[in-house]
Amino acid sequence: MNSKVYLDKSNALDEMRDSPGESESDDDDDDDDGLDFGKDDEEGQQTMELEKMRMDFQRDLELQKKQILERAQAEIAKIREGDDED
Repeated sequence: MNSKVYLDKSNALDEMRDSPGESESDDDDDDDDGLDFGKDDEEGQQTMELEKMRMDFQRDLELQKKQILERAQAEIAKIREGDDED
């Protein structure tokens, strides 16, 4: 097959996107023996763990943000009290 025919129709990321000889469809899973049931479950478990980690991280960030704002407000209040005394 002459790949140069398709180069003028390509983008920089996918030179052979129009080439029928190079296409990979979902129907062409030759290496699929039906033994990958655990693979999907494992990926789902990893996805759930990552989502939990993301949510925990987000919660920690929000807590830190709240603490920083409270400290800043307390410092501002102290500064204003000092200005009022002068």
